Amino acid sequence: MGHLEDHRILPQEVKVALSAQSLSVKYGKTVALEDVGFDIPRGAYCAVVGPNGVGKSTLFKCALGLIKPAHGSIAVLGGSYLPKVHRVAYIPQQSEVDWDFPATVFDAVRMGIENIPPVWSSARKALNEQVLNYLDRVGLKHLSQRPLKNLSGGQQQRVFFARALAQRADLYLLDEPFSGVDAKTEEDLICLLREICSLGKTVVAIHHNIQTVPNVFSHVLLLNGTVVACGAVADVWTAENLRTTFSPREKRRVVLDEFEREEKEGLSHAL
Repeated sequence: MGHLEDHRILPQEVKVALSAQSLSVKYGKTVALEDVGFDIPRGAYCAVVGPNGVGKSTLFKCALGLIKPAHGSIAVLGGSYLPKVHRVAYIPQQSEVDWDFPATVFDAVRMGIENIPPVWSSARKALNEQVLNYLDRVGLKHLSQRPLKNLSGGQQQRVFFARALAQRADLYLLDEPFSGVDAKTEEDLICLLREICSLGKTVVAIHHNIQTVPNVFSHVLLLNGTVVACGAVADVWTAENLRTTFSPREKRRVVLDEFEREEKEGLSHAL
């Protein structure tokens, strides 16, 4: 597992990585999430799927303690977020990041490490090597001293993945992690996330390309202001659930029709 094998592992009794019960969130009088309930098991590689504006990012911010629920609760690694802040890695949408922040690639990744030894400490050299190892895992070691603002969109996303690795987290919350990256970068990051999950860690990612979900993820949370379905992809990834999830968005009709056609063809071939 390369430089991931020394990561902290949760106690075996923690079976659910992220869960919600009767969760409701409001912005003023606007209801963003209503009566949301789900359990995402430890070790899952889970996609959060739904139309724009139905509370996917709000769900993450609620889990991170940035938004207070109007009703209900959300649990992170079996409890509240604050005591487990160092066990959760969050990658926001690229549009939410100030890329003009005066930092190098190396600096951005090192800031993800919980305890940084002082400059005069012998442990500082070992930590710096560790940072370079994480950058190597995402193919950016050769750009370690480049300013963040001088990177391409795909390179910027790789920096965030390296930073998340440096946090040595047990739960990864990723808001559109493959947005704006090329096919090769997406493939590399998908493989890296699978490796993370193989260690018993959990990845929950907001994902918009519904046609790739069955081939990439093990679990899916279908969300449309409330939960349509949540579980293993093999159990809940159906045309009926997708139709319910995207029913307010007519522009998704073409995608759903194509999905249904492929599903029927696959069934006929199987018979």
